[in-house]
Amino acid sequence: VGGVFAAHPLVRIISLTGSTATGAHVLAAAAPGIKRVSLELGGNAPFIVLPDADLDFVAAELVRLKVFVSGQVCVTANRVFVPESAATELEARLAERVAALVVGNGLADGVDMGPLIHAAACRDVATRVAAAVGEGARIVTENRSAEAGAGLDHANFSPPTVVAGVTDGMRLAQEEIFGPVIPLLAYRRVGEAVERANATPYGLAAYVYGRDLDRCRAVAGALEVGIVGVNEWRPLKAEIPFGGVKQSGMGAEGGEEGLREFLETRVISIPRPGIEG
Repeated sequence: VGGVFAAHPLVRIISLTGSTATGAHVLAAAAPGIKRVSLELGGNAPFIVLPDADLDFVAAELVRLKVFVSGQVCVTANRVFVPESAATELEARLAERVAALVVGNGLADGVDMGPLIHAAACRDVATRVAAAVGEGARIVTENRSAEAGAGLDHANFSPPTVVAGVTDGMRLAQEEIFGPVIPLLAYRRVGEAVERANATPYGLAAYVYGRDLDRCRAVAGALEVGIVGVNEWRPLKAEIPFGGVKQSGMGAEGGEEGLREFLETRVISIPRPGIEG
């Protein structure tokens, strides 16, 4: 279907939300017709916990972010950078909150998180976690309460999991997880965390948490992404323009800028009476 739209002469602009590979394919297909393309593609969002952050607040916000749509959101946190000195405490706070989650039928009252889109997605998430553990990471906690749920297809559930000791080279930190996994990466200096956060071809979203807002703003401004949530797990708003940078896309969605993506500027020039051109 995408190829048909990209080639059809009546289609003037293509707006796509999808993977980076799909975006590149659509962009190439639209090129012969000189069509405008707006792309919102994959991400690898960093979540930077500053040294002065309220760790209980961070844990609460981070768990809410990761169980939202079961982690199947392109802007969700994918790499959590935490100061070495605070890593153990944050692990404990996250473990407590993850253990308390109710996982089951997403349409039922009192359930915090439902299933993933299908069993294959769950297997992919499990493979990434297992690979990280095989490379030296460790599982802090995982909530498998859905396995006891009656009438549920357990193959479609991915347990909310906290993984510590993750390093930049692991697949868990290199690619979009699209599941309820919280990978923790320790850092020593804030500047180091920013450099590592930017060391990816993706630049969709990021999160910065800390008490000193001036420092938060400085860190947010140094991140190569389209949108940063400062002490906020859900920064996207309909009235705010949003778009990725680097391989996370081009163009904007939302706000006035998003509407302008679908408009073209044209000029009609009419001479004033008595004025010759």
